[in-house]
Amino acid sequence: MRCYPPSKMCVKCGSECCCRQLSGIVHPSQITGKTLAIRRDKVVKMIKNGEYCIDSYSDRTMDEDIYFVRPRHTNALKKKVDFSWGGTCIFLTDKGCRLSWKNRPLGCKMLEPRKRIFDNCVNHGGDKLRQARWWKRSNLYGILLDISKGRRGEV
Repeated sequence: MRCYPPSKMCVKCGSECCCRQLSGIVHPSQITGKTLAIRRDKVVKMIKNGEYCIDSYSDRTMDEDIYFVRPRHTNALKKKVDFSWGGTCIFLTDKGCRLSWKNRPLGCKMLEPRKRIFDNCVNHGGDKLRQARWWKRSNLYGILLDISKGRRGEV
């Protein structure tokens, strides 16, 4: 998957596309560890530390919601599960994203910055459904179901 670093245009637009409408989705491959148990523990810690949450995608054509992990929005800091649409990413500062390039969600990295101020950024990661399916197909999906359904009391 090709990634696109931020450009000077990101500063000019104030990160309006990526950070003020919907935070980028974390790809399951970004949760590293030697064993599945270690990777699941990392997901729990991400949610528990207050910087990430579980969101979902659903529409009328689907039998069930599809859950995924993304950075929390500043208007929902206390929510571990946040199904709201839009909001400012918790990592956005006056100078841009406070995360290093290496630590940014893949959904953020796959957003190609606009060329001109009136253009739109291009999301090469696909829509929210496509990115949510990254999680649905992963072996970490069960932990998202457990947390979102309240079956993980420690979170």
